[in-house]
Parts: sequence; structure tokens; C-alpha cells
Amino acid sequence: MLKKVNSVSSMLANYRPILNLCFLSKILEWVVAKQLSVFLANNNFIDVFQSAYCAHHSIETALLNVHNDLL
Repeated sequence: MLKKVNSVSSMLANYRPILNLCFLSKILEWVVAKQLSVFLANNNFIDVFQSAYCAHHSIETALLNVHNDLL
């Protein structure tokens, strides 16, 4: 991208670099998290009462489990 609107576009010094590392790191993080969660689920490493980082589980389900245990 040009540094200034009125600068000469034929000179490379008038351009600023665009860095896509943030985008690539987010994609890589998503892929690793997805593979790790599938691996943990397939090999039964996730506890039955695990609420964090599990689909369709929240603090609400954890509180309901504790409430039911107390009753």
C-alpha cells in the first residue's frame, strides 16, 4: 500500500509492507485447537463432567451438575 495518497507509485520506497502474520497465526491456532479437541474426544481423555471448551456445555451445565449433586 502507498504511504501517502499523492506519492509516486513507481518508487518502491513509497510503499509500506502489509503483514499477514496475525491472520495466519489465528488460522493455525484454530486448526490446532480443532485437531486437539477431536483427538481428546476420540481417545476419551475428556472427563464426563468437563464443561469448559466443550461444545454445548457452559457454566450453566456445570452449575446444574453441582446443584443436582447437592440435592
